Amino acid sequence: MKTIISPPLLIATSWSPDGPTSSFIASKLFSSLHRHLFIAMNISLGLHRHLFIVMKLSLGLHYHLFITMKLSFGLHRHLFIAMKLSFGLHRHLFISLNFSFVLHHHLFFATKLSFGLHLLEALVRSS
Repeated sequence: MKTIISPPLLIATSWSPDGPTSSFIASKLFSSLHRHLFIAMNISLGLHRHLFIVMKLSLGLHYHLFITMKLSFGLHRHLFIAMKLSFGLHRHLFISLNFSFVLHHHLFFATKLSFGLHLLEALVRSS
């Protein structure tokens, strides 16, 4: 079982439940990620607001993400500081760097990912 601190995309693609407890956690996690992507698609009125919503819903890393939000002076600076302040979150922030500069591309990716997570959630619940 991977730790909760693993980035959402890594959990979504490589986390396989190994018992009833982790199946329940996986079900809750995938449900939460699906809801997160739905909110990201519907409430993103601007990139900064979108990143705030993503931060509020990111796997209990609120303290780290609160610090990055407080230190942001613009998107490029924010992501640079986020990278500097990450403690094992480099993969997650690298994904943010790749998909957060162009909002429409990010939302397209989020749409594709949410369909995948929906399928994974169904598989986890059926097992």
